[in-house]
Amino acid sequence: MPITLAELLDSRDKRVEHQKDLLGANPGKSLLCLTVQLPGPEKRNATSLKIAHAGVEAVRKAFVPVYEELRDLETGYEAYFLVDLPAEEAKRRTCQIEDTHPLGRLMDIDVLYKPQPVVENYFSQDFAKNQFPTTSTKPTHKKGRYPKNQFPETSTNPTHTEESTNPPVVENYFSQDFAKNQFSTTSTKPAHLNMEVMPVGRTEIGLKARRCLLCGNEVRYCMRAKSHTVSELLARIEEMVKECSDC
Repeated sequence: MPITLAELLDSRDKRVEHQKDLLGANPGKSLLCLTVQLPGPEKRNATSLKIAHAGVEAVRKAFVPVYEELRDLETGYEAYFLVDLPAEEAKRRTCQIEDTHPLGRLMDIDVLYKPQPVVENYFSQDFAKNQFPTTSTKPTHKKGRYPKNQFPETSTNPTHTEESTNPPVVENYFSQDFAKNQFSTTSTKPAHLNMEVMPVGRTEIGLKARRCLLCGNEVRYCMRAKSHTVSELLARIEEMVKECSDC
């Protein structure tokens, strides 16, 4: 059954959200997401299912998934696998499937991971030293007295006169505003804390970009130039599936 562009885009958004949920609930794991590369408005048919099932079996042979989820959707087959492997090693194995399996060129096996935030640096000795200096930058005053020039009346801290014998109130250093500024949850935080789900690309493990089914050029160039029609691509895909007698 043909689908609309809106349905296709909606399915992609839902897939991304599901990937985030799986990795969020399973920290430290790598996620494999298998889909079928099938041009045109029809994403689910006998051909796409044969490719998808072959891909699932290939993944099961190459990995020992700790979790798997298969979705047979009108917008295209989706398979999710969580594995206990570093993302780069998982990507090497999936690329091996894509490059050597008879139908691997028709499979798209993404490898994703969620970077683990390194928050301990916020509480390191250097950070504490910079935020709460113990050198000569701290105010100097006589024993039991706090001069006005150290705590001016315009300060947001309580004012202390020469007659005051109470120590200055320093809880503002630990106030909500201070914490908000120092441990921001906005885009000013370090890049690795902003990252939700990251893919591993072929070039990151030293491999070249994938090639076109028909001409051998990089896929992105053919897609951008619309070098081939949908009919030409589908005919080649059907031919590859028929040639794969063991799939």
